[in-house]
Amino acid sequence: MSVVFVLSTGRCGTQWLYHFLNTRLPDCWEVTHEPINFDYAPINNSPSQPLNKNPQILLNHLAYIQDKVWSHRYYVECGFPCWRHLGWFYEELNCPVKIIYLHRDPVQVSRSWLKQNAFVPPILPHLSTKELFHPAAPAAQLPHYQNAWCKLTPFEKGLYYWAEVQLQATRYKSEWPTGNWFELPFQQLTDRSVLQDLMGFLNNDVEIKSIDVTPRDKFQGIEQDAVDESLIHRHPDILREATRLGYLGSDI
Repeated sequence: MSVVFVLSTGRCGTQWLYHFLNTRLPDCWEVTHEPINFDYAPINNSPSQPLNKNPQILLNHLAYIQDKVWSHRYYVECGFPCWRHLGWFYEELNCPVKIIYLHRDPVQVSRSWLKQNAFVPPILPHLSTKELFHPAAPAAQLPHYQNAWCKLTPFEKGLYYWAEVQLQATRYKSEWPTGNWFELPFQQLTDRSVLQDLMGFLNNDVEIKSIDVTPRDKFQGIEQDAVDESLIHRHPDILREATRLGYLGSDI
């Protein structure tokens, strides 16, 4: 038995991937999408301190997954809030833990998150800002962003969040067994040959004959703040990660 997590920023096809896997994998697989959502508390928890906040919720979720393994079932978790807990699952679960590393270019991710009000100051002052991550979080990869955080636009903060996830993914990859890591760029998400390779990665012999490319996004909307895509060029750390992943020139 094995457990599979999708590592991503969100807004890059996790809902579509959930639907695809849920309709293709046999009954011995349980496919979920963000089962505990932001209870992962990625700002308060970290890879080295995964239980600072919501420890009982997280331990209960771990026990739930472990029960699936003991019941000889496979478990897949799509979504994004688990990105800081993958090392913890790797250490705690008594089975192979596999990663589908799903990534998309930073500009499109940040634009899409603006449709969900990410990092946008609320209209009413008593409401809190929807922050996906913060450079003051424990074990942040780019803590120097604290100095300018209040001056960044919501779009730039989305770019920062994107880079944090990619940098953490790089750390995970250096520690993960090669055979348990599958990289899936967003632009290849509906490529039949790539999805066939994904089935092989999951040790499943399902043949992919046709693909429903209908978008699966229940969180549609319009961008809730202004976007200046050229602002990415103010951020060498983010550009470096974008370059490493192949998002260059017209791709950004």
